[in-house]
Amino acid sequence: MSASTRKWITGLISVVAGGVLTALTNMGVAPETFNFSTADGLRKLGLVVAVATFIAVLNYIKQFPAPQIEEKTTITTATKTTVTPVDPPKP
Repeated sequence: MSASTRKWITGLISVVAGGVLTALTNMGVAPETFNFSTADGLRKLGLVVAVATFIAVLNYIKQFPAPQIEEKTTITTATKTTVTPVDPPKP
């Protein structure tokens, strides 16, 4: 993996973490709606996390497109060696 690809993936992970944490702040703003204690609250919280993370990832990809994958082609050739025995000298 090249350095530019590694840097891009690290940035993408950072954006995903930021999107999740931003969406989780809804628990502080409206804890009665977005919470872990009820199934409906958990569903709403999950939806907000998914949408916020999706938008953050799309913005990241727009600003920093994925690096091109480098293709390397290696051509190998086989060498065939033929050995012909030499007749020994006559006495």
